[in-house]
Amino acid sequence: MCQPRPGRPALIGAVLLWGVSLTGFGLTSLLPLALVLLALAGLGDLISETLRSALLQHGTPDGLRGRVSSLWRRSRWRRRSRRPVTEVMEGPPRVMSSRGSFVIPSGR
Repeated sequence: MCQPRPGRPALIGAVLLWGVSLTGFGLTSLLPLALVLLALAGLGDLISETLRSALLQHGTPDGLRGRVSSLWRRSRWRRRSRRPVTEVMEGPPRVMSSRGSFVIPSGR
């Protein structure tokens, strides 16, 4: 017999709210209606993200909860520079040439 999955109907409803709202947003040409639909899409996204995090925590054993949660940190997905941002941004502005190398534009 199938075990009940708490929160799953609410999660599906939130995802449907997000999808239908964004579809309506893309199809409408009325600004007030577009703003309401965009707000509903944001609400659906907020609810689904909260429920997904809660369901992940609920279904993970205590000993693995921190490790599983660490996989959802977006900072791990981003490519990190080897140098601090301050080092990268110092100096005159540079532009990429047609050959793919960076050159310093001359002042006119």
